[in-house]
Amino acid sequence: MGCFAVTGPPETGATSAPSSNSSGSPPKRRRRPVVWAVVVPVVVTAAALAGTYWGELTMFVALTPWSSAGPKGTVSGFLEHLQAGDDEGMKAMVDGGFDAQRGEDGVIQALRVGGMPSMLPTSVAELTPSVPMEQAEVTYSYHRYRGGVTVSVPNQAGGTAVYQLTRVGGTWRIRGALSRRGPGG
Repeated sequence: MGCFAVTGPPETGATSAPSSNSSGSPPKRRRRPVVWAVVVPVVVTAAALAGTYWGELTMFVALTPWSSAGPKGTVSGFLEHLQAGDDEGMKAMVDGGFDAQRGEDGVIQALRVGGMPSMLPTSVAELTPSVPMEQAEVTYSYHRYRGGVTVSVPNQAGGTAVYQLTRVGGTWRIRGALSRRGPGG
C-alpha cells in the first residue's frame, strides 16, 4: 500500500470545512476591534476638549455675534438715561456701577462707568456719539468664561467713545466706557 500526496484544490466530492465564501478566498475577519480602537479615542478626545473649552463654547453661543442690535440698544438706552440724568436707569444698564460727577446745576458733567475705580472720569461729550448709533462699530471678543462686546462710535469731542459690554443674566450690560482721543488730541 502506497503513499500518495494530494496537491491542488479538493475535489467536489471531498469533505472540507464549510465556507460561505464561494470565491475561494479566506473568510473575512470581524473588524470591530479596529472600529473601537478608532471610535473610543475620538470620543474621549472630544469630551476632553469640550470640558477644557466649555467656557469659550458657551460664550460663543451667548454672545450671538450675528446680532449687533442688543449691544447697540443697550448703549443707546444708557445714553438716553445719561442725557435725562436718570441715575436709576443708568444703574440698570451697567455691570459694576458708575460714579457721576455733577456740576452746580445738578447736570452730569463726567462719568466713570463700571467697576474700575482707577479709571479717570470721562466727560459726557466724550461719551456722546456724534453719529447715529446705527453707524456704530460692534466688535466681539471672546475671553475664557466671560465674553464681551466692544461698541465704538465717533464722539462729540472728535475722538471715539468705546463701550465694553458683557452678558449678565441674559441681557447686555455696560462694564466700562472710555474715550480715545482723536488725531492730534
